[in-house]
Amino acid sequence: MIAWFLRNPVAANILMVLILGMGTLSLLDLRKETFPRLPPDSVTVSVFYDSGSAAQAEENITLRVEQVLENVRGIRDIQSTATRSGSTTVIRKTAETDLTQLLNDVKAEVDAIVALPARAERPTVRAAQWDATAIRVQLFGDVSHAILREQAHALRAALLSQASIARVDLEGLREPEIAIEVDESQLQAQGLSLADVSRAVAAESVLEVSGVLRSPDATTRLTADAPRYDAQDFARIQLRDTGSGSQLQIADVARVRDGFAESPRRWQRFNGQPAVGLRVALDSQGDLLEVVAAVRARVADWRASGQLPAGVELALWDDQSDYVAARLSTIVGNGLMGIVLVIALLSITLQPSVAFWVAMGLPICFSGAWFLMGDGFLGFSLNEVSTFGFIVAMGILVDDAIVVGESIYTHRERELSEAATLHAVQRVAMPTLVGGLTTMIAFGSLSFHRAEMGQLFGQFALVVAACLLFSMIESKLILPAHLRHVRPGQRQGRID
Repeated sequence: MIAWFLRNPVAANILMVLILGMGTLSLLDLRKETFPRLPPDSVTVSVFYDSGSAAQAEENITLRVEQVLENVRGIRDIQSTATRSGSTTVIRKTAETDLTQLLNDVKAEVDAIVALPARAERPTVRAAQWDATAIRVQLFGDVSHAILREQAHALRAALLSQASIARVDLEGLREPEIAIEVDESQLQAQGLSLADVSRAVAAESVLEVSGVLRSPDATTRLTADAPRYDAQDFARIQLRDTGSGSQLQIADVARVRDGFAESPRRWQRFNGQPAVGLRVALDSQGDLLEVVAAVRARVADWRASGQLPAGVELALWDDQSDYVAARLSTIVGNGLMGIVLVIALLSITLQPSVAFWVAMGLPICFSGAWFLMGDGFLGFSLNEVSTFGFIVAMGILVDDAIVVGESIYTHRERELSEAATLHAVQRVAMPTLVGGLTTMIAFGSLSFHRAEMGQLFGQFALVVAACLLFSMIESKLILPAHLRHVRPGQRQGRID
């Protein structure tokens, strides 16, 4: 194979262009993110139980959930949290356990619990989803929470209208609440009690009541609802007929107002002012740089269009794309610096043409690694871990090319023939091949560890191994064809 590529330099050039082209196209499609997307490894059991006591939630909910989980296999550890409003249990799986199977097993056991308190809601069992923050948008100002809430919902809808943005979470929102503050003296004057008011509100706030009328010839389904959405609707609820042609309403005995829940207490401030946040997250296929660019463009449109009320400001922070951009910039800068230094050093001891083609091994090896990182092979992204692999590999990649280039240069000093070039490559082919393979094995062994840290370092190791693989291809098949016509001159030293 070495001899065939040496006799057919056009094929070597085609191979070089093919690697560079496929690598560049793959690079454009690679996702950019801060850290690799590790598969989720936990199942969460949540039970809402407004007992007002964390101790009661632990005794009546948490301990019973943990007890039934003793029958489930594949659990690594369990972490439970009890509060006055309920219980949350997080179950982490072992490395060899399938998450879907664990989810089904946990759900089957939890659904079988029959001794939960009557006021507790049904347990919710869900598997963890991959989650990562792209950027945060903050709405803040010395205005009411209602205004911030309204603007946050509108901005969230605007962000989700972008094709690259799949998920936006609202942070710092307080739950809306309609408060009915009853005047006890008015109730006594009308001969009513709090229970009468409560029954009237419950009866007039029905979301849906359904029933079925059946006859031998037909079946009729009946539905009825009477939803109430704001304070005015509740204020007009009738308590009773006064008998004089008028009706007694809630507004006659109580003050009804729109507000927000006082418990749980939840406030968010930004730059010392009341705030509501929007967290833009990545989905499983999202590109960090594209998502952040879309958010910045949409926020800029909002500022320019004047949609923000007076006193409300917008700010962007926690931009994770800065880290990825900085790391990519480091790779480009180090790569260019490496190429310049290699050319400068080898030009002193060999020839500028030899130095140039040896240095060209860096972009060729990187392009090959980018191609293997695509979804068709490794399915990696450009992140903090994988880019670190390129930085580490940069100092190793030119070793094979330097050895092969020096061998060719030395043999062509003695004889300017194609046979000398072939002999020079074959003389060092096996040592450099074995050296490259042992280095690949040393790095690649990190990818066999199934724990979380093993999966992280596995990406770094496989990136280095991919670069080394294409380093061997470039130094054995492409480089000799480019040095087949080199004419050595006088030099002061030699690299052995």
